[in-house]
Amino acid sequence: MKASVEAQERCLEQALREQLGGEEVFDVAAVVRQRAAEGQWPAEDARREGPRWLVAAGIAAGLAVAVGTALLARSRATPETVPAALPQDPGKPAPGLLAPEWTVVTEAAAIGSLDSACRALRLRAWPESPEAGAKAGVAAALDRTPRLERLDLDASDRPGPQLTEADFKRIGEQISLRELRLGFRTEIEPGWLASLAALPNLTRLVLPLVAIGDEGARALARLPSLQALELAFDGTITDGGVASLATVPGLRELSLRGCGRLTSSGLRALAACVRLEHLDLRYCCGIGGGASEDLPPAARSRIEQMLSAELVLASKPGGGADDEVLRALAALPALRELLLTGCPSITAAGLEALSSRPLRRLAVSIRSGDCSAVTAALPPTLENLSLAWSSAFDEAAAEPLGKRVPQLQKLDLFQCTSLGDAALGKVLAGTALRELELRGCRLLTAACVPMLLAASHLEVLDVSGQEWLDDAVEAKLKAMPKMRDLRCKRRGGGMLAK
Repeated sequence: MKASVEAQERCLEQALREQLGGEEVFDVAAVVRQRAAEGQWPAEDARREGPRWLVAAGIAAGLAVAVGTALLARSRATPETVPAALPQDPGKPAPGLLAPEWTVVTEAAAIGSLDSACRALRLRAWPESPEAGAKAGVAAALDRTPRLERLDLDASDRPGPQLTEADFKRIGEQISLRELRLGFRTEIEPGWLASLAALPNLTRLVLPLVAIGDEGARALARLPSLQALELAFDGTITDGGVASLATVPGLRELSLRGCGRLTSSGLRALAACVRLEHLDLRYCCGIGGGASEDLPPAARSRIEQMLSAELVLASKPGGGADDEVLRALAALPALRELLLTGCPSITAAGLEALSSRPLRRLAVSIRSGDCSAVTAALPPTLENLSLAWSSAFDEAAAEPLGKRVPQLQKLDLFQCTSLGDAALGKVLAGTALRELELRGCRLLTAACVPMLLAASHLEVLDVSGQEWLDDAVEAKLKAMPKMRDLRCKRRGGGMLAK
């Protein structure tokens, strides 16, 4: 009986450690014994002699009290915080029962008041030169936050000071880090990333619009715990870099969005990432060189809008994702989300290879050929589908959509220029959509309004830019029973950036 109790305690401890993201956990057995000594539960001998359910109840109660205490302590650990923002696609909160809230520093002087219990820091300013023996750079903040798990140094919202190689070496010493965000940090040199290989617990790394190249990819492949990596519009990474990333054993989420030098041959190497769940290859179609390092942040913030219009129109032979890539990815057992917008070499034949996979989210652009064949090849498990830029999506393709994907809840038809009123009617009649995107569908007329009003299940609707949109239509759409987010900007037609 004692061995059974000890086994249960070990299992509970392992489960709790996993939920806490690897943190050291309290001694569950000690908590139970303490409560028993205080007379709150049966004593150790009584539990051993009594029915087995008392043992399980004692352990469960101790675990519940301890978890509650841990959560309460965590909620009080970081003063002067803002709610933690959920990461952008494809991100998820950091591992744990509750992601720590962000402490935001916008002035270098505020670093001196950082609490040592801070676990999530959004750092936008730091001293650039030492004063009276104080440390400068990112080290000034990290020395005050020894328990830090999440560090955000993104430069997309404000220029701020520049990172240096010394900053990276200091970041590489913060062994408690689990998440690191470095978006728009174009000053980063690929060689600096080698310092991160010493971080044993880093699971999420966000590097959009940073040129890491193949050298940086090789350095990141050495991160022992890496599970999620976001790259975007890196014009320096090639198939060799992808081959390095494909060796990361625990990789679950990967974004190579807009990395224009990748080819079909290189992307097929990702079939080795057997734990991959989310893969973003949007606009990865072999043209464009990524974001220029000379652009200021304000200009770089628009680079994705410009490239999304450019890259979807053309590609060079052998560039980006194609049907052969999809056939290779179909072997991934854990894949649930695949984003392929702006990869014009993909056809129904490639999607057919994925039709038996339990995908929940798919994004694909079909600009020519028989789009109804694409609809017929969609995985029936889809809940979220983007057909943005699919100029071939018409009434014939819309008709079987509901029968093919009965669980569909979210549909993006941005810039589907062949979608008319009749096609939209078939989409709405065959599905129970909760979210619908109709920007850029210029064939729609006021005749579609009654169809939209009849779709009582809609909660989110974007009809921005439609010529038939006026105050009366807006009021009717807002009054729909479940509508919580109606987007209707820039009336009068015209394309709106995605």
